[in-house]
Amino acid sequence: MERVQKQMFALLGLATAMGFVVGCADMGLGEDVIEGDPVVTDDEFTKADHFTSRSAGPTGRWRGQSDFVSAAPFRYSPFLRTTAAEGADATAKTAERKVEESDIYKLDGNRLYILNSYRGLHTVDVSSPAAPRLLGRKAIYGMPSEMYVRSGYAFVLANDWQGLNADGNDLNQGAQLRAYDVRGSRPAEVGAFDIAGYVVGSRLVGNVLYIVSSHWAWDAATNQSTERMFVQSINIANPAAPRSVEREEWKGSGWTVAVSPDYMFIANGEWTANASKTKIRVVDIKDPNGRITIGGTLTVDGNLWQEARMDFFAGHLRVVTQGWDRGGWAKLSVAKMSATRTLSVVGTLDLGNIGTLTGAKYDGEKGYLVHGQQVDPLDVIDLSNPARPTLVSRLEIPGFFDHLVARGDRVLAVGREQVDGKWKIAVALFDVSNAAAPRELSRVNLGEDWSWTHNESGKMKEMSILDNLGLVVLPYTTYNYDGDQMWGAATSRLQLLGLTRTALTKLGSVSSADFADRSFTLGSNLGAISYRRLASYSIADRNRPTLAGELELSRNVAQVARTAANVVELVGDYSEALELRVKPTQNADDSAPLGRVTLTGEGGSLYTNGSFVYVVANSWKSGEQKTLVHVVSTLPASNPRLQGTLELTGVSQGRWGGPIIMSRIACIGGRCPWFRNVVKPVQVDGNMLVFHGNKAKTDGTSDEVLFVVDLADPRTPKLAATPKLDLGTVASLHATGRKVHVSTHAPFEIDAACNATTSTDPTDPDARPVPSSCGQTVKFFATTFNLDRPAQPVQGAKVNVPGPVVDAWSSTSGQTSYLATTDSRYRKEKTALKSFDTLKLRSDGKAQLLDLRLIDDSADELKLAGRHVYYTETKWPETWTPTSKPTVKFRTLSYTNPLAIRLTNTKTFSSYRSVADVQGGFAFLTREGNNLDAYSLAYADVPSFKKSTRLFGWSTQLAVGSDKVAFVAEGNFGLTEISLR
Repeated sequence: MERVQKQMFALLGLATAMGFVVGCADMGLGEDVIEGDPVVTDDEFTKADHFTSRSAGPTGRWRGQSDFVSAAPFRYSPFLRTTAAEGADATAKTAERKVEESDIYKLDGNRLYILNSYRGLHTVDVSSPAAPRLLGRKAIYGMPSEMYVRSGYAFVLANDWQGLNADGNDLNQGAQLRAYDVRGSRPAEVGAFDIAGYVVGSRLVGNVLYIVSSHWAWDAATNQSTERMFVQSINIANPAAPRSVEREEWKGSGWTVAVSPDYMFIANGEWTANASKTKIRVVDIKDPNGRITIGGTLTVDGNLWQEARMDFFAGHLRVVTQGWDRGGWAKLSVAKMSATRTLSVVGTLDLGNIGTLTGAKYDGEKGYLVHGQQVDPLDVIDLSNPARPTLVSRLEIPGFFDHLVARGDRVLAVGREQVDGKWKIAVALFDVSNAAAPRELSRVNLGEDWSWTHNESGKMKEMSILDNLGLVVLPYTTYNYDGDQMWGAATSRLQLLGLTRTALTKLGSVSSADFADRSFTLGSNLGAISYRRLASYSIADRNRPTLAGELELSRNVAQVARTAANVVELVGDYSEALELRVKPTQNADDSAPLGRVTLTGEGGSLYTNGSFVYVVANSWKSGEQKTLVHVVSTLPASNPRLQGTLELTGVSQGRWGGPIIMSRIACIGGRCPWFRNVVKPVQVDGNMLVFHGNKAKTDGTSDEVLFVVDLADPRTPKLAATPKLDLGTVASLHATGRKVHVSTHAPFEIDAACNATTSTDPTDPDARPVPSSCGQTVKFFATTFNLDRPAQPVQGAKVNVPGPVVDAWSSTSGQTSYLATTDSRYRKEKTALKSFDTLKLRSDGKAQLLDLRLIDDSADELKLAGRHVYYTETKWPETWTPTSKPTVKFRTLSYTNPLAIRLTNTKTFSSYRSVADVQGGFAFLTREGNNLDAYSLAYADVPSFKKSTRLFGWSTQLAVGSDKVAFVAEGNFGLTEISLR
């Protein structure tokens, strides 16, 4: 087959060559034909299906045209497209049945198991608390969020899991249970079990794991959405073969789950025209073998948002709900469980108009509520008589609390209060030994200007109470506002508080760039886990805790690049310093860096030149944005060194994903920041970078310029020149050799009514006049700057072209220059006609249209390589439903002959595809299910499928080396290596 393909392409090449020979006559276009140039004669400039006649108005297109009017980019006009109870038994069995709740960590002797939402399951040796050591890691697809560990096995629940079958199509979407053997150093997957829907809660009782999940789907037959709830019991006694015991389902949804040893209670909201209600369903899980029995439902008034507001005790379910009318009210309902597993309300307590219910906690026969009003109270409720719940006392307190911990006759509360006009964290200790007269014993405030906790679930698992140390450990974030700048700075802290029966004491804290999700004792140290790291703190001096050791769990790989010998990754985000790491090409993701260098600035983009790496980053000084160009030598790999840094002001740095794209102006006197025209910088001939931006003048105005940065001497990067641009609005920069082609546009009106005289040919796409409601039109121009001498750029003529320049090249003799552009012009009723065009630069300073190929409006960004264009078009059914599938076409255009742009290949798919990048002889297409498909461009006209790789994250910035190994930067998911040999 390969030999047949080669013969076929040889014939195509011969035919093309013959065409070139036949075309050696003068083009009749006022310029001599150079050898090897494709040509046509005058009579070949006939109207094709995508051209208009010569009599068409300025928005028409015909071969030989040299004056062009285009549709304005989105800055001028909107984007245009044509798309369209046995209570006694339950109490008696509580001691026999232990209900285990999932967590993201488990400390077992000297082994610590950590579930990281980005990097998967980690096994860590903590025998030396000051030097935690990674034993092994297992990446997990989907969103791992819950973990149980027992007897040397870890059981992980992951949402948003998508499986693939043999032919690469999506097979399963939902959640998954995975079992890992963690007895060795590296976790090894031994079993898996698919789960319908999205996991909203789970509990482990004995060897049975109970999972509650919710599934949303679209019923195409009824054109309506359907919601279903599932309760699944899985026996995990054999980790290699998790076994389904039973699954029950029903219509509806539920997101709040409370669990007792014998029952699960699943609540979901129901809205009527006049009021909101909550329906609570009973699920009996008493059977030790995992059999499930669905019980009755209970409907109560109001909303129920947090598990802490629902509790089962002594055969009764206690629920406190909230309503938003009447200024906010709350109601406590007590329902008794019957022998038939139904709930009936036996007592209620109307708490009145209390404002916003912020916190709730049940403790046996007592309940505690906190709510926000002008005066914020702590309510103590007597629940000893289920039929008559009684409000015993209401203590007025400053601020409000959203998390309560009942500790016998003490209640610890965490919330916020206003101090000097700023909301700060408040932690308070209450004495409730006398329910009729509770009193506040102690209170501390945390943070500078503003501060808050991250209590999203209402459980505040991030806070730890370490009774053996007499400590409360609370992570929080504080925001320090600087009035001289538009934004302040947010800092995460881990705060130590002393706790006795009578007082809270504010002790020391440690600051970090990341928020601690869990804290616990680690030998004599304090351990803390964030998504980024495991930190070990010495607390010998509790007023001055210090970092003793740490282990990186994840890193934000923002960019990746290839040098001749290594992989280079730029690590960091806007909350931490940038770091350039040099990695080996083998197992780069998990390997320790060969060398690293810390850089100033935020964000960042990478450019390579041999063993040198150029890092473009941001810096904010005195409210002004600076652009930093760092030059780093990566040789030797064990000692990468910063050679030099250049600081620029006024630079536009490109689209999101690289450095910040915004021009920052302080919000003073009503002036606030606006996004300036964004133009991506270009690398020229290896050792130059060219930016677009504005250069300030002494009179307070500025000039639009190019910043030509010369990096020939890596130790002294310099701004070589800033040629002024009096060319219109800059749209893009494109580099070829030592030239930079600047694409600009200026407003243009066809006539007062924005009407064009068009042909009357009904097959002509421009047959109808452009209506008066059309968007503004512009003229695009291309201007070339020759940078043979960087300090003295030579500016060429300003040439009218039909859209931004995307490629430029010369004939084999070098005497004829060609351009490729992307065009957009109005037609018919406010719709845009898009195309890819080839042009010839004539000796009279005009660009002459040679050919064009219409591009569907649904096309994604065009990717060019080797005189070929690669892109996808996506079409959806006219009648759309959530189950609709698109028709996607992966197209290849060839413009090796600029007089005849050819569609050389189309591949059709029934699922989403988009061209992410083309480099290193491969085209990379993203696909649903976090997949990246690689197509070989060995035969550029006909891309051939090479392999599909499943990514963990969403980024598709990648780098391909000459060894045909690609590395994909996936942010906090790290690097994915793809061998394309």
